[in-house]
Amino acid sequence: MFKEGLDKVGVEYVPNNRVFRVDPGNKVVETDKGEKFKFDLLSVLPRNFASGFMREAGLVRQYTEVDLATFKTKAFDDVYAIGDHILAPYTKSAYAANTRGQRLAEVIAEWLGLWVKPTTKVFNICWGYVNRNELSVIEVQWEPDGKTSEGYLKVGEPTAANKQRRHGWEEGSLKSLYG
Repeated sequence: MFKEGLDKVGVEYVPNNRVFRVDPGNKVVETDKGEKFKFDLLSVLPRNFASGFMREAGLVRQYTEVDLATFKTKAFDDVYAIGDHILAPYTKSAYAANTRGQRLAEVIAEWLGLWVKPTTKVFNICWGYVNRNELSVIEVQWEPDGKTSEGYLKVGEPTAANKQRRHGWEEGSLKSLYG
């Protein structure tokens, strides 16, 4: 669904490829499969997988399988996991990681008997510059079972107003994190 949003604003997303070579002069990237792509702006995202200490401890192989409602690992009853290494439909972003952290805090507070009910839903908002003055916005929210919430995926057309909205969102995000 995230790809649909990127397609709508003219961004080509090419997942599950390894970058073999980048020719910045000609603005061409080549994959290990021999495919070549022209680019105006190239953003390469590294593969996500569980850290070495987790693999060495036998907690996981490459990814951590969790119950999406509680983030409890499927391998161990007393181990919880969040982050880019979990096997989940969520986008790999700091904002989505923050909402996963909030959800896990509620789950642990309930487990400790603090009369907190987990209510936070994992959410992501992505602001994408299409030029210096206009941004598109993509929003998605997930239910505790990992399914996309009703009414999402939301994809906004690129506008100059989104630049101001992003600045307000950034300020709010920083205030919620750091007071």
